[in-house]
Amino acid sequence: MLQICKNDINKTVKILVTYCALSAAFSFVGVFLAEKGPLANPVGGITLHEISGHMLFGLVVGIVTLSLRYTIIAGVFAVLIDSDHLIGLTHIDALGRMSHSISFAVIALVTMMILFGKKDFKLGAIAFAAVFSHISFDIFAGDPKFPIFTPWYNQMISFPHTYWLYFEIIAIIIIGITTIFTREKEKLQTKKQ
Repeated sequence: MLQICKNDINKTVKILVTYCALSAAFSFVGVFLAEKGPLANPVGGITLHEISGHMLFGLVVGIVTLSLRYTIIAGVFAVLIDSDHLIGLTHIDALGRMSHSISFAVIALVTMMILFGKKDFKLGAIAFAAVFSHISFDIFAGDPKFPIFTPWYNQMISFPHTYWLYFEIIAIIIIGITTIFTREKEKLQTKKQ
């Protein structure tokens, strides 16, 4: 039992580190975009309010999986998306907030499923939906501008304050549908045995 738990913890840590690195690496695409500009230094912008808010919104989305492990992963993913701000430490011009986009959500989904299990649909859904949950809290907290369609459309799009709820609901629906699909698939496999 202890060995299983240790293996789960090790795999979960690898998943979280990979997602964080992916978000940070994706931000460097912004260096090559014409709309790039100077970025703010992220040090000092990290607050308990920011971290706990993203964590809470991510946990709410993750609860839909009915799994403690996936709930925690969803909460942490929603925080780790902000590792795309680390490019600001380099003092190079780039388009900011690159991981706050649908293209990053798709890349994260594909990467997580390739690296950590092609049949782990919940992990893929969480990787995708965490972007929506993260954006939801940013809008809620009063920071509503994102390059959501980058790299195809690189302008910051501003959302009305009430849209935080829509983004959170979208994230819940994505994970909810995936959870239902996964449970039905497990039932069918159980019946075949």
